[in-house]
Amino acid sequence: MNGFHCKKALSQWLADGTFPERLPEVAALRGVLQSDEFHAEGDAYVHTLLAVDAVEDDADQRIFWAVLFHDIGKVLSTRFIDGR
Repeated sequence: MNGFHCKKALSQWLADGTFPERLPEVAALRGVLQSDEFHAEGDAYVHTLLAVDAVEDDADQRIFWAVLFHDIGKVLSTRFIDGR
């Protein structure tokens, strides 16, 4: 399976509402704020979906999965200190 097929599956899961149950670690990124200095798109969930969209359709599926999961640790580790 290449990046195109993975992106197609992801789109289907988003459309049919099964994404949160299939990938709860990624869905949990919704509302996790990031510094607008580096991430103008706002939260980590939006950032992740934009990053996945940038993966080339012919990319190895490992690239797709790495991009999809690259921020999942932010759910538990994000802290705001002095407004940052």
